[in-house]
Amino acid sequence: MMKPHNDSQNCDHQLHARDGDHSLAGSWSEELTFDAVLGERLRIHCHVCGRFYGYDMTSRSNSSARLAWNEATLPPSLASVEPSIPPYDFRFESEATSLAEGSLPRPIDFQQVRRRITIRQVLELLEWQPIRSEWAAPSGQLRGPCPIRQGGGRRTFSVSLQRNVFRCFAPSCQAQGNQLDLYQQATRLPLAAAARELCDRLGIELPTR
Repeated sequence: MMKPHNDSQNCDHQLHARDGDHSLAGSWSEELTFDAVLGERLRIHCHVCGRFYGYDMTSRSNSSARLAWNEATLPPSLASVEPSIPPYDFRFESEATSLAEGSLPRPIDFQQVRRRITIRQVLELLEWQPIRSEWAAPSGQLRGPCPIRQGGGRRTFSVSLQRNVFRCFAPSCQAQGNQLDLYQQATRLPLAAAARELCDRLGIELPTR
């Protein structure tokens, strides 16, 4: 590990972003650590001065470039800038301290998330439209283009509004699941982040256990 620089006051702390290779840009570095309770997590620190900022608790499977901000560490010229895309689920120093002291966040109750949200609500958020606008079909079974692949045939995607399940029959997709699976796969977010974002967009309190 690089030896920390002693003069943290002169360190130009920068915002960081993940690129397609999951790399951190700017003056930030990460170190994979293991905790007996929390499991694997990434420790984020400034590689110039060594200041510890917290832990990135998100899955590394999401390759979208996203920003995480800590205004207290940004130069004045950047402190007022708003992020143009949603932040990573990034836990800063104060929150990481509480985790170390045993104050763990309550886990999401995914079963309750599915009970409170219908697949029709998810489809409306994704601006999906069935063929022939058959929202009121007596069977509750609809067909249309796949909102996950966003292309291909017009009838490859099948959804049951009554059972809250979907399936894409395109050979290149074959996605299937429930309403939460649909939102997670369409947005390409980790499951927990998808549940949080979905509840937030619908104005529903996130259920926890």
